Amino acid sequence: MAHPNKIKGNGFERLVRDFLAAGGIPADRIPAGATIDRGDIWVPGNTIQCKNVRLLALPSWWKDTLDQTAANNHRFGWIVHKRHGTTDPAKQWVTTDLTQLRAVLSELIK
Repeated sequence: MAHPNKIKGNGFERLVRDFLAAGGIPADRIPAGATIDRGDIWVPGNTIQCKNVRLLALPSWWKDTLDQTAANNHRFGWIVHKRHGTTDPAKQWVTTDLTQLRAVLSELIK
């Protein structure tokens, strides 16, 4: 039987993937058990790390996300973390840095 935290994490990853897919975004969940952690969800050019925990550890999560993004040769890395008190996927938090946000916004307004 899987550990309860693993079940919780897997469910959150599916929630995020399904929400993105419902918006027409091709999102693939990365299978567990790889020798190198490559993130939780891939969208073309993007690595997404999902976290469903109460205590935030943004500095270490961000370092891991940047490492995974580089290992994947992706342009952007994102952390999607659970907003406790709601199961609505649209209400979850997303963290990135200002450099990546600027790059995304500059492409959107061209």
